Order: sequence, then structure tokens, then C-alpha cells
Amino acid sequence: EGTISRRGKSSFDVEATAVGRYKARVNRVIETEWQRLCVVHRDHLHPGILTLRFYVDGKGRVTGLRYLDVFHASEMQKGFTMQSVRQPRLPAMPADVVKELDGEQLEFRINFNF
Repeated sequence: EGTISRRGKSSFDVEATAVGRYKARVNRVIETEWQRLCVVHRDHLHPGILTLRFYVDGKGRVTGLRYLDVFHASEMQKGFTMQSVRQPRLPAMPADVVKELDGEQLEFRINFNF
């Protein structure tokens, strides 16, 4: 799980394992895209929180993307936050991560704080 913040430092609860390092890489890619889209759409930002859950497969493809919680976020914020997860090319899982997960998808839950 992790939190990506518009201001301040983002935080991710990942372990010092192959899976943890992979999750941190994916979170950084998503955070970079989300921060970029926040700048592009800065006129539409309002304080709020979005929580997304999704899964990433071995090839870095996102599935099952859905909102778990929405607090004071506009439709614009919801749209570009989803886009920040779908749009960037996520890294494929390293072989040791695939082995550790036994071919299963990896679940992510991220809070986006505006």
C-alpha cells in the first residue's frame, strides 16, 4: 500500500524483497505520471483523496482498476488519476518476482492525495 501526495513526500509500504522493490518501481512510474497530469490539469484540482485498487500481471499490464474510496475529488481528478495508472508503460515483473508470486498478479492499493 502507498500514498502519493500532491505536496510533501509520498510513502510506500514495501518490504526489502524482490516483490517490494518491484512494487516501489511501479509506484514511482505511476507517481511520475500522476504528478505530470496534476500540473497539466492544475486548474481543476481540489483538495481530496482517491483510493485505487488494481492488479499488475507479469508483463506489467494493469487489470481490475477500480475506486475503493473517493473523498471530495472531481470527475476530472478521477479521470486523470485513472489515466496515470493505465497510460504509462509499467515494467514487466522480474523473473524472481514471477517465481515468488507463482505466476499470480500483484495487487496494489494507492491513495492519491490532492
